[in-house]
Amino acid sequence: MNHQPHSATVAQLIRERVAESSKSPSQIANEADLSSPNLLQLVGEGRAKLPVQHVQAVATALGVDPAYLVRLVVTEYLPGVWEVVEQALQGTALTANERKLVDAYRQVTGNSDAVPTVIDRDAVLAIVLA
Repeated sequence: MNHQPHSATVAQLIRERVAESSKSPSQIANEADLSSPNLLQLVGEGRAKLPVQHVQAVATALGVDPAYLVRLVVTEYLPGVWEVVEQALQGTALTANERKLVDAYRQVTGNSDAVPTVIDRDAVLAIVLA
C-alpha cells in the first residue's frame, strides 16, 4: 500500500490509484463488483460519484485504506455529514496510519493522556510532555 499523501478529491484519488495500479480498470471494477467498468473512469473524471455501497470494495481493489476513502467520499459528497456522525458517535473512524499515530502517542505518554502540542503542523507533529 502506498503511503504518500493523496489528493483532496475522490476523483483525484481514484485517478491516481488506477494509474498506479498494475491492474486494468476493468479488473479493478470487477474486483469492486461495480455494475460497469466505465463507472470507475467516470468517477476518476469527476463525472460520477462513487456509490457508497461500493466504497469498501473499491478501496480494497485499489489498495486504499477503507476508512480514508469513506471519509473522503462522505465529506466530499455530503458536506457536514461526517462531522455530525462523529459528534453522534463521540469519535471518529481512524485509518491504519492514524491508528499508528494514536498508538505512538499512547506509548510515548505512558498512556497518561498528556496534552499534545502541535509544532510546525505543516511539516512535523510532535508530542511535547510538560
